[in-house]
Amino acid sequence: MKIAVTNRHIRAAKLSKGHRTPLEVAIMEMDCFEDVSLRGGAKRGFILELDGMRVDLPKRIQNLLEGYALTTEMKPFSFDLAVDNSHFVETEDYLLDSLDMGFEFGFA
Repeated sequence: MKIAVTNRHIRAAKLSKGHRTPLEVAIMEMDCFEDVSLRGGAKRGFILELDGMRVDLPKRIQNLLEGYALTTEMKPFSFDLAVDNSHFVETEDYLLDSLDMGFEFGFA
């Protein structure tokens, strides 16, 4: 998943008065996840959780977040976030259910 942090995200994070980072704002804007949480700090590293699933951040992004935590300054950047898509697969196959119903009523 491609994540792009822009100047707009950086400004919005500053307006949140420390409640959100630019990375969180950028991911929340994509509207793919209900729960976006970035925990940790500059000394022990950051942990990104998307809908309860832990996602590893690249070292370069960890360093950028550490700098932001110390100075609240950041330049725009983009990167690929490795998200395991199997977490989002539904357990029921609704397409097959609707196909089966079509056979019952003679629509197929």
